[in-house]
Amino acid sequence: MIDRFRLPLLCLLLSANAAVAASAETEAAAKATEGTRYYTGQGVPMDRARAARLYGEACDGGEAISCALLGAMYLSGEAVAQDKERAVQLFRRACDGAYAEGCTSLGVSYSKGIGVPQDKAKAVQLYGKACDGADSYGCANLGVMYFRGDSVAQDKTRAAQLYGKACDLGNPDGCTNLGVMYYNGDGIGQDKARALPLFHRACDRGSATSCNVLRDLSH
Repeated sequence: MIDRFRLPLLCLLLSANAAVAASAETEAAAKATEGTRYYTGQGVPMDRARAARLYGEACDGGEAISCALLGAMYLSGEAVAQDKERAVQLFRRACDGAYAEGCTSLGVSYSKGIGVPQDKAKAVQLYGKACDGADSYGCANLGVMYFRGDSVAQDKTRAAQLYGKACDLGNPDGCTNLGVMYYNGDGIGQDKARALPLFHRACDRGSATSCNVLRDLSH
């Protein structure tokens, strides 16, 4: 099964652009937008240290998504001194600010013991909150934990439901995992005809695993 816990900064940036565009252009939102421009070099010279400062100001102004973006930078040490504990604090602020992807990132931290003592039961709770907020990675990660029975009672039917929701939200790993379950009849009724479209959806969304499965099945 695919087990991808880390939420890429690129995904956060893409959702940041959409979220800020949909919000009123407050001063904090304007700083968040400017930070992303400097992070990506969109219309300005790329300056990720400046982006970090702007994300910090936006986060302090109540832009939860900027807290998550800055947290990702502290986690990796990109343009700032690496500080995993600081990253966790920022992810928590993002999650408390109702930014679902922040809850996923905080869940990752607890699941893997990054910047906090490992607490997988807490990760389950946070992934559930993220999934309820329509974050596809939260749903997929929670599905992995139910599939494995990792800090929850194993429930492959529930895992399939979560993978399905993740897939519907655009997550390729959710599509791949659900396709594998259908193809193998693992925890749900075997249905290879239903598995193939899921592999195609995942492949179209960039899943190398599903693309390889489709290639192997075509031989």
